Amino acid sequence: MRKALLAGATGAIGSVLLGLLNDSDHYSEIHCLGRREPPISGEKIKSHIVSSKELEHFEFQQRIDDVFCTIGSTIQAAGSAENFKKVDRDYVHQIGKLAQRLDAKTCAVISAIGANAESSNFYNQTKGEVEELLQSLELKSLRLFRPSLLHGSRDEFRLKETAGYVALTILSPVLQGPWKKYRAIRVEQVAKAMYESARQEYPSGHIFESDEIQRF
Repeated sequence: MRKALLAGATGAIGSVLLGLLNDSDHYSEIHCLGRREPPISGEKIKSHIVSSKELEHFEFQQRIDDVFCTIGSTIQAAGSAENFKKVDRDYVHQIGKLAQRLDAKTCAVISAIGANAESSNFYNQTKGEVEELLQSLELKSLRLFRPSLLHGSRDEFRLKETAGYVALTILSPVLQGPWKKYRAIRVEQVAKAMYESARQEYPSGHIFESDEIQRF
C-alpha cells in the first residue's frame, strides 16, 4: 500500500482530498503537514505540526510515495502581497524540496489557471514563479493542477469569488473549445483529479488545465 504526505489539509481542496485518501484502500498512511491539526482524524492519519520556518530543515523518516500540496491563499487572507508570496511561492517550493528529499514517486501541486511568471497580474505571476521553481527540482513526476475559479465549501466567505462563480456558471454553456477551461470548477472535482491521477503515469511537469481536471 502507498503512503501519502498532504500539505494544506485544512484548506478547501485539501480537506476533501484528505477524506478521499483516508477512505482509500490504496493508502495505509496519510501524513498531514501544516500549522494546524487536520480537520478529520483516523488511524491512517498522522499529523505533523510544522511552521514555514521549520519546513526547510524538516527531516521526515517515513517512506512517502505521493506528495500532495494544496496550499493556497489570497492577498486579502495573507494580509499583504509579500505574505501572499511567502505562502504561495516560498512555502510551496519548500514542499517540492521535501518531495525531492523524500524521493517521492509523485508530487501533485495546486497552481492556478493563467499561471505565468511573466504575467503583469501579481497572482498569476506568483503562481508561474513557483511552477518554474518546482520544475527546476527535476522531481520524478511533478503534476501541476491549474483549476479555474473554485467553488465549494470554505472556511471564509469570499463575495467576489461567489459573484464570479455565479457569472461563470451562467456563461459555462457557451464556454467551448479553448474557452472550456475557464468554466468554474468545484473543489471536490479538483481533489478527485489529484487523488485519481496519483496512480496513473504522466511525464514529470504535466500540467492539468481546468478542462482536463473536469474529466476525472
